[in-house]
Amino acid sequence: MDILHPSSSATCAYHIFLSFNCADIRKHFTDHLYTAFCNAGFHTFRDDHEIQKRQRIDSMMSVIVFSREYASSEWCLDELVRILQRRNSDDRHRLFPIFYNVEPTEVGYQKGSFKECFDRYEGSGEHSKEKIDEWREALKEVSKLTGKVLQDEYNG
Repeated sequence: MDILHPSSSATCAYHIFLSFNCADIRKHFTDHLYTAFCNAGFHTFRDDHEIQKRQRIDSMMSVIVFSREYASSEWCLDELVRILQRRNSDDRHRLFPIFYNVEPTEVGYQKGSFKECFDRYEGSGEHSKEKIDEWREALKEVSKLTGKVLQDEYNG
């Protein structure tokens, strides 16, 4: 399933592609971020409206919000791989990671909740070693990018 693809023209369908795992942050952080982008005039895609799952979209920028539950979603991990492929094949595409209540090292080295998720993936036998390694490498790569580390002072 190809969610992101290089634009064939200078105009992209979206300014921003917002990637996140809704399990733990949709109703507060990402809703506010999405609203702020829209209020600033950015046509922003998020997963709950506007396109069908198999429809292609393209954007000038991807903003990925890494949270404690991010790696629990195989969909998010596959999406991350495609975003990085897009970034690596199109030098105009920008990628901005936000580390929300996680440190970049937790993401890159799969520590904490990321380690727990990967332990489950490896133990389940549902995924090939190649797929798991692809996810791990994508997380390592994105953790090295300049982004923003945010801590929710109200999140216990």
